[in-house]
Amino acid sequence: MSKKNPIQDDMVITKKQQSSYDAAKLRKLVKEGKTAKEIMEALDISHSQVLKHHLLKLCATDQTYYDVPGLYNRNSRKAYVNAKGEIKLKMSNIDFGNVVFKPETEFDVTVTETQVILTVLSSGTSRQSEGEESTEDLPQ
Repeated sequence: MSKKNPIQDDMVITKKQQSSYDAAKLRKLVKEGKTAKEIMEALDISHSQVLKHHLLKLCATDQTYYDVPGLYNRNSRKAYVNAKGEIKLKMSNIDFGNVVFKPETEFDVTVTETQVILTVLSSGTSRQSEGEESTEDLPQ
């Protein structure tokens, strides 16, 4: 067995800076009704998991439940482009009303400056005429 090399003097060990827990500031922001995004910006927090952890500490300290708008909600209604260049859209997260799309339904895609418009081509839908359109705004 060989000995492990000790840390050399010229090596620099860096720690990732973590946001410090400031109960008073967090409590103030929560009571003002700020959203999760606004609180994260004010406290310089980069991940929502850190905010969840801080909020859990605050709830335990104050023995009170605090609800922060937007903390546990996902932006699931938004379509996004993945790394492969595909547009992803989860149908279960969007309210299509009484429109039901069956597997293998085909759409014609029309793109404007601010919208992507899907027009149903195949007869794989029920309760919708072929001329109706579903639109999804592009992220800005």
